[in-house]
Amino acid sequence: MSPSSNPEVQNPTGISVILCTHNPREDYLNRVLEGLRCQSLPSSRWELLLIDSASENPLSQRVDLTWHPRGSVLRDDSPGHLRARVRGIQAATEGMLVFVDDDNVLAPDYLEEVLRISDEYPRLGVWGGSVIGEYETPPPAWLEPYEHVISVRRITRDTWSNVPVMEEPWVIGAGMAVRRELAVPYAVLVMTDTRRLMLGRKGTSIMGADDLDFIMSICDQGYGRGVFQSLSVTHLIPPWRCEEEYVWNLAKYNAASMELIRFFRSGSNGIPRSPSLLKRVADWSGRLRLPRHAKRYAYAVCHGVALARRILKDQKNKTHSE
Repeated sequence: MSPSSNPEVQNPTGISVILCTHNPREDYLNRVLEGLRCQSLPSSRWELLLIDSASENPLSQRVDLTWHPRGSVLRDDSPGHLRARVRGIQAATEGMLVFVDDDNVLAPDYLEEVLRISDEYPRLGVWGGSVIGEYETPPPAWLEPYEHVISVRRITRDTWSNVPVMEEPWVIGAGMAVRRELAVPYAVLVMTDTRRLMLGRKGTSIMGADDLDFIMSICDQGYGRGVFQSLSVTHLIPPWRCEEEYVWNLAKYNAASMELIRFFRSGSNGIPRSPSLLKRVADWSGRLRLPRHAKRYAYAVCHGVALARRILKDQKNKTHSE
């Protein structure tokens, strides 16, 4: 893909930053807001929408956004990360959206770079960059090959594609930039096909991969996705997110979400068939030979795929009983 004029898309001149949060850590949220306050892009060219997703103590009473002339707190009493994003999409007024979580600190030139990329690559619909982990305590050595599970990744070369398949380049949700006119159809899809709400985090549930579903919907509209070295987000990571049980559980639920996405996108009404006994035995035998942590990761992914099938089966049984 090369830069070219695109008459179908209006070139955005401003950004709506959508900051979704639920019961945030105050010190983390303050870091996130300070990162936004230090953006090189003038505040007149972007708005800040803080989406309070059913926090126990409403954020409107304890977060000061008076430093931003276009800052506002919007309350959503229906919890869920994906619902919060939809609320932000519906409220946004600018042509570009940038999604930020309550543990994401944007580099000072982040918003300025988003608009530059928008100008240079008009056929891209969604893009992101590096997500650099800032660990509260030193992470264990075994975690490094699995940092992608906790959304940590360094981009070493600019890459883009418009093929709607689940492969590189992966755009991580932290700092994800999306053209608003392409995000609106996905928001409509989520509210009409409410099964997709299962994909986002909600309360204690760590189902994920709603980012991927969102990104694939952009590619379905004929636009590309990309990752760029010039974009960088710092991901604030507490110690408990480096614990083995959390990481493997997250890998399991991410795998379950990805399997659900494949099912939703297939348009099938049937339940995906389980692998044959011979294949299951072969896979099990192969996992036995893996090193300890690789084995645990492989088992987590396998259990996630099985979980997705159970979820779909339970939904189908529930629909028939009604």
